[in-house]
Amino acid sequence: MPTLADLANAIFRQEGVLRADGTWNTSSVGYRNNNPGNLIYAGQPGARPAVMFDPGMGQNQTYAVFDTLADGIAATQRQLALDASRGLTLSQRLSTWATGNREAYVSNVSSWLGVDPNTPLSSLGPPGDFRLVPRHPQTKGRKR
Repeated sequence: MPTLADLANAIFRQEGVLRADGTWNTSSVGYRNNNPGNLIYAGQPGARPAVMFDPGMGQNQTYAVFDTLADGIAATQRQLALDASRGLTLSQRLSTWATGNREAYVSNVSSWLGVDPNTPLSSLGPPGDFRLVPRHPQTKGRKR
């Protein structure tokens, strides 16, 4: 069974921040903001707000910007653990996470994980089973 860390990585891929081969898309906004889950700013520890245009929503959105990529990954994983504790299914969580084509978002992520969209998040591995799977490119001077 996949874990919440696997779910986070699938979200990073759907968000265009992580490539299918496991490398980061360094030109993506999520990577540049150290926020691979493209989390909306909600006062997350260590985050600051940044207003940006979201083409999927057709309007400005206030995204979280983190000091390091590891901080952004951890924030996504904390959000998923919180959602699991609330009893959400994969489809329920992703339908509100996605902007644009929500059906495609849910379909892609559930397919990559190999689970049904109605799978409870709480069944996806223990919340403490997080790991940083993606490989970091060798980028001079980048804070990790």
